[in-house]
Amino acid sequence: MSPASIIQKVQADGIELKLSPTGTIKMIGENAAADRWLTVIRENKQAIIAELQIEEVKNWLINTGRSAEDYLFRLIIEKCHNDAEALKYFLQYSRTQKARNLVPVPNTVSVKHSDESVIDDIEKVRNWLRSIDEPEEYHHLVLEKCRRDPEALAYFMKHVNCEF
Repeated sequence: MSPASIIQKVQADGIELKLSPTGTIKMIGENAAADRWLTVIRENKQAIIAELQIEEVKNWLINTGRSAEDYLFRLIIEKCHNDAEALKYFLQYSRTQKARNLVPVPNTVSVKHSDESVIDDIEKVRNWLRSIDEPEEYHHLVLEKCRRDPEALAYFMKHVNCEF
């Protein structure tokens, strides 16, 4: 039985499986049902943990606006299934982003891309990030925040214009 099908059957039996903060499996539900699944879960512990971690990465991707049909979504998840180091990287990255509250928040103000001044300002922010040697892999975080949040754009434009 695959880890995904074990998780699905355990959930159907009224038990919720979660990752504990220490990285082990936490079972939530009725003791009798948990006891029935304990041996299977122990025998497949590492595979189930990996599957729960992949689910965490999937949820993070969905919260960042990706859909399961999105090419990048499928590529990341496939990589996580086939490469333990990739899974470790994306799991850590997703947790870091959540801890920094960089996941898009519903009801944030969306900046219209047709506004030429906003597009120009975002390009100025991009150039400023390069000028301060901010690592390229983090540029998209700042730029996305500026696209969604006019106050963030104003904040970074102060840096661009040396107003701090």
